Amino acid sequence: MNCECKEYDLIVIGGGAAGFSSLIEAKKRGKKALLINDNKNVNIGGTCVNIGCVPSKALIEMSKDMSFEEAMKKAREIVEKLREKNYMDVLKEWDIEFIEGKAKLVDKNSVEVNGNKYKASYILIATGASPFIPNIKGLEDVNYKTYRDILSLERAEEVVFIGGGRIALELSQAFGNFRIKAKILQRSTILKGFSEEVKRFVKEELSKSIEIVENVNIKEVEQGKVITDKGEFSFDLLFIATGIKPNIVEGVKELGIEVERGAIKVNEYLQTNISNIYAAGDVTKILPLETTAAKQGKTAVNNMFGEKKKIDYSKIPSVMFGNYEIAKVGKLEGESRVLYFDELERAVVKGEKGLIKMYANGEKINGFEVVSKNAGEIIGACSYVLNASFSIEELNEISLAFPTMMEMIKKVSLKFKESKKLPCCAG
Repeated sequence: MNCECKEYDLIVIGGGAAGFSSLIEAKKRGKKALLINDNKNVNIGGTCVNIGCVPSKALIEMSKDMSFEEAMKKAREIVEKLREKNYMDVLKEWDIEFIEGKAKLVDKNSVEVNGNKYKASYILIATGASPFIPNIKGLEDVNYKTYRDILSLERAEEVVFIGGGRIALELSQAFGNFRIKAKILQRSTILKGFSEEVKRFVKEELSKSIEIVENVNIKEVEQGKVITDKGEFSFDLLFIATGIKPNIVEGVKELGIEVERGAIKVNEYLQTNISNIYAAGDVTKILPLETTAAKQGKTAVNNMFGEKKKIDYSKIPSVMFGNYEIAKVGKLEGESRVLYFDELERAVVKGEKGLIKMYANGEKINGFEVVSKNAGEIIGACSYVLNASFSIEELNEISLAFPTMMEMIKKVSLKFKESKKLPCCAG
């Protein structure tokens, strides 16, 4: 091992959302930073742009009016364009040093990559995660796919998803739009963490194009079929969507960095048990979203260089995309009120279905759930309401344009003050 004798304020291992947000924050503070990313694992940009959020959402959108082959080609083009524009160009713009290779922690201040050693005051582990593969009899003999293969998928006639989380629900809808039969096999129930009103609405809509089998025990997989306690399910494409497994960088065990349930353990300031080594993003398995990773990366750097900041994870919105988007933010606790779209003039005019559910204790607003074709956009306004700490009364005093979809936020809030029916414009 050679010593390059280069020293940095910060070395970041992993070039995804957490890594990039930490690097930008470090550069803003005038710190010397180095990025190390193993492109053999995931290209620069990480899971979101390469094999996660961007390609899956592109397929959902394009499945509505393109052929499968056209959509896959277009999705690949979008990923390549965004990877270059939002990541490679950013490295140049911010003058960030970048090394491609597999990193190894040597000691609490040193990292080895490509046979060279680099030193830093602080190290951030932001190596993301990989698909978790369950132990199912016969699975090793089947050519299954995971979200890592999303841009190399070929058209199929019947797709079976093992797992009923975000990935399965999003991609199965895209397949359904492509007129491909899709089935979801979930060992428990789908849409965990959402209310019964949301579950009921979404399941009814999903069942129009997707077969969903809940509380199923998968016994064995053979080429072309999944054998369960609820029958056999045929496929020509098997997709494993059973969650994620953090990518633990080499040297973590040797240094004694704590790992809990497969993830790097951090405190509320994103420190590991070694004070100058931090972790952020999916490798911590804390609310694994791109938004969370970016927030954690920035916060970790703030905490390294003099500040002490914590993240309120309840205020980070979560969206499940599809023909109907499902979104939530805040704590889903306390009293609640539901507004269905047949009570919302703009939705009736547009012929849209959906709902919003708001939670509160007294005047304090706790959280929101939204189901609509644009829930991902609407939840942003709900996030603002929470972050601005609006009371119910303050929210009710805001004037919103009529008739708009955004009115739903005020109208569901008005239900906390008035149980009787209200006219179109209630002040």
